[in-house]
Amino acid sequence: MKNYLSLSLLIILSILFACSDDENQEKNVTDIEAIPQIELSEHLKMDSGAVRMFTMPTPLQVATSLKLMNSEYHIELLLPHNNNSFKSDIDMALGLGAYVVDMGYTTVYNNYQESINYGQDIQALMEKLNISHYVNQSFVDRFKNNVDHQDSLCHIILSTYHQAHSYFNDDEGLGLLILTGAYVEGLYLATQNLSSSKWQQEQETIYIQQKLFLDNFILLLSGYQQNSNVKAVVNQLKAIEKAFLQVVVFSDPDKDGDYVLEKPMTKESKNNIKKVVSKVRNQLLKGQ
Repeated sequence: MKNYLSLSLLIILSILFACSDDENQEKNVTDIEAIPQIELSEHLKMDSGAVRMFTMPTPLQVATSLKLMNSEYHIELLLPHNNNSFKSDIDMALGLGAYVVDMGYTTVYNNYQESINYGQDIQALMEKLNISHYVNQSFVDRFKNNVDHQDSLCHIILSTYHQAHSYFNDDEGLGLLILTGAYVEGLYLATQNLSSSKWQQEQETIYIQQKLFLDNFILLLSGYQQNSNVKAVVNQLKAIEKAFLQVVVFSDPDKDGDYVLEKPMTKESKNNIKKVVSKVRNQLLKGQ
């Protein structure tokens, strides 16, 4: 499992000059208000040929960290199957990312039947979004065939998630929303479980990572705010950003540039983040 913890920090999006091909845009748009196609390089004010790197979470990161900290398994925290609140493309993109995180969580905690159930939810959403062709074989079948080998199951989840990232090149906005859904669900599971007085350093590392991820999502998604639904998602993320204001992070040259907290987090700030994240997660992923 330690291999997958390290992998969680290595998923990087390279934002180059995006080019859209209308002939490849065959997906039926169910949102009344389409997400605009933009040049991310222009939005980020990048020079021609420049590359900018963004670290993003993976669906196993939080679950693996919680397991290593001996956190208990809480199935009641996960999203319901066949979530009826996922109606529009934006809803389904967010839900797809969240479901992959829930599948990762149940896998890390050895509840393989629930993992398969979430795999079926994922497959259904991918088909509705017309992106199931990005995965060559039904990963639900692959999952069932490897159910006795957790390392293989984790590899299947990661590889499927990476393949789905190909969607980012066809429709950057919706592709980014898939990653956002995974981020919000992972952050929710983390904040709901980080209450122990033990593992303080590990907990602070998670909060640092999540704050840095949040900054990236707000920056990237802000380019698509011409769509009012995307703007609503950004506003929800900004509510989390406000809750994170007391989490001041800086790069410490004495620790090889590693990010550290300016001062330890208080119990009050953790509880506030937990409360805000729970509210945002329920509004974005459960329609409440």
